[in-house]
This record gives sequence, C-alpha cells and structure tokens, in this order.
Amino acid sequence: TGGYIIGYILGAGAVGLVIKKAGRSYKAIALALICGWFAVYIPGLLWITRVLEMGFAQALPAFVLPYLPGDIGKMLLSAWLIKRLYPIVK
Repeated sequence: TGGYIIGYILGAGAVGLVIKKAGRSYKAIALALICGWFAVYIPGLLWITRVLEMGFAQALPAFVLPYLPGDIGKMLLSAWLIKRLYPIVK
C-alpha cells in the first residue's frame, strides 16, 4: 500500500502537469490520465515486489492486470467528465 500512497501523490501531479502543458483536448486529457495511471502503479508495483519478495513478472498479473479493465473504463469516463464539466466549474 505504501507505494500506491506515494503513487497517488505523483499521479495527481502528473495529471495536473500534463493537462497544464498539453491543454484540455480529449487527446491531452487521455494522455494525462495515462501518465497518472503509470505514476500510481509503478511505485505501487515496485513496493509490492520488495515487500512480498516477488519478481515484477509475478506481481504484474497479480496486482495490476486484474484492475486494468476497470481503470480503462474510469479513465474514459473521467476524460469525458473533465471535458464536459470544466467549462462549468471554471
């Protein structure tokens, strides 16, 4: 869990930075969310491999791949919501 907590902080920063630099098109938002996803999962996965003393190849299918379909769905929904709601809350 420690790696994911660190990753959430990094992910928020990554998403904000990419959106600030790339704009708010669907493509830029999607890129930002993908960068954020990697920023969360890489430290989380590295933490798990150290704590559980398992290899990356063992940890990836156990701790990342099961969540990938749901994460993709959430990223698509988030991109749509960001694009639609930003003008309202701006």
